[in-house]
Amino acid sequence: NSIQESAKTRLKIHPNPTNDLVHLHFDNEDNYLDLTLYNNLGMKINHWSLFNQEKADLSLGGYSSGIYFLKVESSTTVETIKILKR
Repeated sequence: NSIQESAKTRLKIHPNPTNDLVHLHFDNEDNYLDLTLYNNLGMKINHWSLFNQEKADLSLGGYSSGIYFLKVESSTTVETIKILKR
């Protein structure tokens, strides 16, 4: 298990790979993040909007094993992080 860190949104995500929960920790100056989860075919499968939060837990327990992509958007940045679900 490793911690992925992003400089753009100052986001830390762990564990990755995961069996269920993914923990997100962020230092977001906008106080708003839009998170969209896509499967490996690019289909949108979930969406979350976070306001004034420094951390969140995303449950992937109901999803099949495989590769997922988490798109993280703030008012100034957009990035996509690959997550491996075991």
